[in-house]
Amino acid sequence: MFWYSIRKPPIGTTKKAFVDRCQTFLTQEPELTTTFNEIYDYRSAADHLHNWQTAFANVPSEQRELRAGFRVYQAELTTSFVYSRILSDDRLFQLFSDDSTIDQLWASQHHERNVAWGEKMTLSKASEQRYVPFMDFTRRIPGVF
Repeated sequence: MFWYSIRKPPIGTTKKAFVDRCQTFLTQEPELTTTFNEIYDYRSAADHLHNWQTAFANVPSEQRELRAGFRVYQAELTTSFVYSRILSDDRLFQLFSDDSTIDQLWASQHHERNVAWGEKMTLSKASEQRYVPFMDFTRRIPGVF
């Protein structure tokens, strides 16, 4: 619930808002849009009791499990980073303290959000440095590294 309140997506544009707002917390990288589209679709499939593999329809079937595990890990890294920053910075804590301040933040321009948020995490770097479980180091996960 807390993660939902941080993002506070407008009805009807939930996926687009999710992808856009998650990028507020992270250094801009070419794969971020794909990453968060897949994370959103994976969560959506689970929430609506659909086969999880539908979220990775464009990924070869033999690579879907690896991709899904990696996306879950990236979602965890992002969430942990965001929580840690908000809960350890009084200014950010105030920005996310109620619906009014959250609405003001998301209504602001991208550059204003970036200034308000401050330090960003580079997801690819954090992922590569820390992701070990289930990884086959003899090959790369296509579309990820």
